[in-house]
Amino acid sequence: MRNPRSAPLRSLALAPLVASALAGAALLFVAATPLQAQDLPRSFGQVDPDPDFLFRAPRVSIGVRGGMFFHRANSDLYDFAEENLTVDRSDFRGGSFGVEGGVFVGPRLEVTFSIDGSNVGLGAEYRDLVEDDGSAEGVPIRQMTELREGPAVSLGARWYLLERGESLGEFVWLPRDWNAFLGGGAGITGYDLELSGDFVSEGDGVISTERFASSGSDFFPFVSGGVEVGLSRRTALVVEGRYRWASAHPSRDFADLAEPLDLSGHRLTARLFFRP
Repeated sequence: MRNPRSAPLRSLALAPLVASALAGAALLFVAATPLQAQDLPRSFGQVDPDPDFLFRAPRVSIGVRGGMFFHRANSDLYDFAEENLTVDRSDFRGGSFGVEGGVFVGPRLEVTFSIDGSNVGLGAEYRDLVEDDGSAEGVPIRQMTELREGPAVSLGARWYLLERGESLGEFVWLPRDWNAFLGGGAGITGYDLELSGDFVSEGDGVISTERFASSGSDFFPFVSGGVEVGLSRRTALVVEGRYRWASAHPSRDFADLAEPLDLSGHRLTARLFFRP
């Protein structure tokens, strides 16, 4: 005789097996379904090609700079120009350009090597003398003065007042947004001086066209200071002021001058540099 309770009991016994089979089939379906790129986060598996940090503090810097050089103009040649011609000492200024490389030998100390040059070109005329051409005003007696300085080759050191950056762990270095520095050094510079145009003889007042030239070189010390502002993790803008002391004995057409030619002055530049 058939037991009426046997069928439900068998159904209950098979239920766990059916549930397990359904779960396994679902897992197999998911595994077999290809994973599309849009199903992943956009940043998954990607490396930032330009992170905002470096793996170590830079040891080398390379840069170019430009600005103005202001000559002190304190010798008898400049005295003659200011007294007789329509120029002032403050007019002896001109564009300055240079390149610089640096190597850090300590956390805040950088040794620098630079090459610079500048050029001054001034047009002038006699203050109180004119050439008589029969008119009431006369004709101005004009001259051109050119003072080319360089190449000025210098070796120096720069001390940063703050730490250049911050290390986070062993492989992350964050550069500082800004810093300030003081520096100094020494170098050697060449110069070329040329005066050309019409000049009046002191003895008989005869006007003649002349060209006077002098050239040479001199050793100089300098001091400097400035501010560095980071533009990116590898580039920065530096505004620097530098003062040097230099003079050279005139040669050739200016050999009779009593005083050395003053080549001192201050240089104000903006420098863009790169940290490899």
